[in-house]
Amino acid sequence: MVDFYDKNVSLKPKADVNGDSKVDFLDFNVLMVHWGEAGANIIGDFNSDGVVDFLDFNMLMVNWITL
Repeated sequence: MVDFYDKNVSLKPKADVNGDSKVDFLDFNVLMVHWGEAGANIIGDFNSDGVVDFLDFNMLMVNWITL
């Protein structure tokens, strides 16, 4: 039997910019600050397509934590 549970593995949501393990207003703020920027390795470019746009906003919303 294989046990896939590993307490040392962290599953951080893709749109969690600040690393607090949740996607919330702080991550939304980062997205808005970098909105429209283009290039490599841009903060807020959650889907890694080289631009911060509506596709990244969609990824943020899909991972949004409801309170």
